[in-house]
Amino acid sequence: MSSSIEPTVDLTRCSTSSVPSLQESLTEKMAKFKEARESRQSLLKAAHRYIIEVLAAVLCLDDAVVEEFVLDAPSLAPFDDFFVKGGERTIAFVYQESEVPGIECGRTFPGTEEGAKIMRLFLANLKETTLFGLCLFFMRNNVNVAINSETIHQEISFSMLDASEGVLMGQRDLLSKVYLPAICATEDWGILTNTEDEEKIKQNFKNAILNYINFLDEAQMMMESVQLSEASGIDFSRLMTADDMKAAGEDVSMMRKCEKVLMMWCKEIDQVLTDSDQIRKEDEASGILTELKHWKKISAKLRSITEEIKGTEFKTVLNFLLVNQSKKLMIWRDLDTRLTDYLNEAKDTVKLLSMLEKNCQPLYSFDPVTMAKSIQLITDSIFMMQYVSRYCSTSQHITLLFIKVTNLMLTGCSAYITDNGSSQIWDQDTETIIKKIQGCMYLFREYQSCFRKTKELILEQKPAGKPIEVSEKPILGKFERFCKRLKKISQMMTAVKTFSLLSHSKIEGIDFLAAKFQNIYINMKTKQDNMLDHGNKEFEVEFAEFTSQINNLVLQLEDFMSSSISKIQSCHHALNLLQRFQKLNMPWLQAEISKNYSLILNRFVSELEHVKEHYQSNREDPPLGRNIPPVAGRILWVRNLFNKIQEPIRNFEKYSDILSTPEGKEVVQMYNKTAALFVEFEILHHKAWMKEVSELKDTLQVAHPKMQELFVNFEAKIHKIIRETKLMQKMGMEVSEQALYFTSKATHLKAT
Repeated sequence: MSSSIEPTVDLTRCSTSSVPSLQESLTEKMAKFKEARESRQSLLKAAHRYIIEVLAAVLCLDDAVVEEFVLDAPSLAPFDDFFVKGGERTIAFVYQESEVPGIECGRTFPGTEEGAKIMRLFLANLKETTLFGLCLFFMRNNVNVAINSETIHQEISFSMLDASEGVLMGQRDLLSKVYLPAICATEDWGILTNTEDEEKIKQNFKNAILNYINFLDEAQMMMESVQLSEASGIDFSRLMTADDMKAAGEDVSMMRKCEKVLMMWCKEIDQVLTDSDQIRKEDEASGILTELKHWKKISAKLRSITEEIKGTEFKTVLNFLLVNQSKKLMIWRDLDTRLTDYLNEAKDTVKLLSMLEKNCQPLYSFDPVTMAKSIQLITDSIFMMQYVSRYCSTSQHITLLFIKVTNLMLTGCSAYITDNGSSQIWDQDTETIIKKIQGCMYLFREYQSCFRKTKELILEQKPAGKPIEVSEKPILGKFERFCKRLKKISQMMTAVKTFSLLSHSKIEGIDFLAAKFQNIYINMKTKQDNMLDHGNKEFEVEFAEFTSQINNLVLQLEDFMSSSISKIQSCHHALNLLQRFQKLNMPWLQAEISKNYSLILNRFVSELEHVKEHYQSNREDPPLGRNIPPVAGRILWVRNLFNKIQEPIRNFEKYSDILSTPEGKEVVQMYNKTAALFVEFEILHHKAWMKEVSELKDTLQVAHPKMQELFVNFEAKIHKIIRETKLMQKMGMEVSEQALYFTSKATHLKAT
């Protein structure tokens, strides 16, 4: 390896002519070239050495060795063009086997023969270099800024292309293993944010790179060919003309050799056809593109065989055996027919699959709504293939194509739900995941509908030729199982969202159940790796376990709710607590909540009867508070009784439909009758008070019997009226003008 070769000034590779003038001329040239090399070395700055150090680290060479390789170049101008403001965007180096440089590089390589090749690193113009080794290149981020030793590590980036297996494969590996993963991991997209439209722009950019990678794969595949073995042992100079072939046919040895070569070729061609016809073991997620690649590869191989058949040696052997009527030609003719059929099938299939792949482009959008818009066109295209293709007119072919489409949709749905693998289900918002799941289920319904509609339409129209039977189960079955898995995931997400509210509830004692749910959630979350893999049987077991734990938790929550409510004596407070449970919005509790509403309603009936009995017993002389005026006090008393029965009824009406049941209607009738008594009591006392006030004379100010002055007359009756008026006003009841007059006069006089 040249990496261990040290530069010297040995002139052993120079001419050994004894002519003194020639020896002197070579010595002068070598000195001149060496001086130029030393001049180049003096121009190396920190920026140059930074690049040299990177190259040495990547190639596992010493810095000094890489520096010597760099100095082999006749000029360092490419470095200057790369460093200067407004200069070249890239600078490239190639490390591969090449000819030993001459003395013009300023050094010699002892021990190497003329025309020998060594592993070298050299500055390269890629337009003029045949690349079959490593291409190491640096790129500038901004050509409007000059590069110096202080900014070089920020302004340039390094990459490498391995062309040891061909430039196409090297470029493919660079894109697929370096650039695409880096792009997918990028979070900062400049002005692009995370809106839905801009996410599609990002995804379209990634898809464009993927499509180019696929194109490189296809280009590489098209370059692959089948080469038949050489026809060794045959003297083709004896088979130049038809007469030569007839004459050579008398030679039994020549006949056997040609037949043997033909049978060797037939065996090689038959092996290619047999391999092409083998059942392939494919990834379950393979789509139309995989099928298209397969047939393009077969087509490329078969075309290369036809080119081999058109070759001079193959034609000569065939013509020789034909002229001499060899029986082995029967084997060739059968094989030639098979080859023609296979080639026509491959060409036809590639053509149809290319058209179908174009129609399937929306399926790569990873958006179920966009996918759904193209389903009808794709379905129609596949069903019509049986009438336009000789080779795709079997049930197996049509079913296979539909399965490929199904796989493509499933891959797209999984990428859509997981943001192309960048977000796990449990890391996303519950509402977002549920919305995505609904979109995937919508796609399945559209796919199922389009499939059935097109199939029925073909049967109704009865086109020429008997329509083939295509079973729905192998085509839609996998998607249906996937949707069932999505439904279960949706149920789990809904349960998690619902029970997570327990940790935010202020209901006394519920924190124990909230902690219990957190344990269930964490345990379940740690077990789930790939929930979208509907073939994962472990999920079913874990889902059943999760469902059982949630059901047990629901039973405990129901018991807790009923126990908490039963401890409360007041219907009003019991209803308030029940409504707090109701606001948790747990579907599992609805039955128990309805049951508790019924129990509280029964308790309310007893409370209503108790209030009514209390009213009947005390209406003539109700218990009043201290210093409460009698009329307003009675009204205040009956209003408190009314509020005691009104608030529960309002809650029943607002939060439940139990009052619309026969049982509830009876309670409403009881309530209305009791409320009517209270209202009647209030109206009677209020009217009596209004009448009493209206009959009073203006005796608020009277003359003193001895002194000729007015004074305020606060008789007990007037004092009571004023107190009644103020309390009536607080209760929002009607008050007469005379009562207001008394009150205002009294207030004014007391102030003076």
